[in-house]
Amino acid sequence: NGDGNLSFGEVEVAHPDSAEFMGSPFPDKEFSLSGDLRLWGVQFSTLLDYKGGYRLLNMSRAWRNTFEANSDAAYDPGSLEKQAGQIALWDANSYAGYIEDASFIKLREVAVTFGLPSTLVDRAGLAGLSLTLAGRNLITWTDYKGYDPEVNSYGGDATMRGFDLGTYPRSRVLNVGLDVTF
Repeated sequence: NGDGNLSFGEVEVAHPDSAEFMGSPFPDKEFSLSGDLRLWGVQFSTLLDYKGGYRLLNMSRAWRNTFEANSDAAYDPGSLEKQAGQIALWDANSYAGYIEDASFIKLREVAVTFGLPSTLVDRAGLAGLSLTLAGRNLITWTDYKGYDPEVNSYGGDATMRGFDLGTYPRSRVLNVGLDVTF
């Protein structure tokens, strides 16, 4: 009716016999970029990943939205597309509105290694000494509304990809390493 809020009568859900393919849970594009740079005895390393062209069922969001009082719609109705997905879930038990683009770019790793000057290392009676600071799973850029577009509710089973229900993302990890050569 043009008021910006959809009602049940304004959303039509297709009959199950007219089902259509909504996208693969497997990326059809993957790209990684790594780089190493050494300046003044300091080594910088990075790794960026891109995966795209796939979709993921955000069952965590759908589950949360199963009951009206707990749903996105109860707090922020959002776009017409989001509202239509919500109504389709409530009215026809359709999860189509929760199948999302899962493409992402991820900063997988950044590491900085500091090597002490040989004059200091020699005085300590060592052949080498370096300190490494590293971080993994630092930043993810994506439009996916779940925690992480790489989650898989079926663990390592790659044949069951594309389903996000109550799965935690990979942890952000910070490491400190000391390399001593005698």
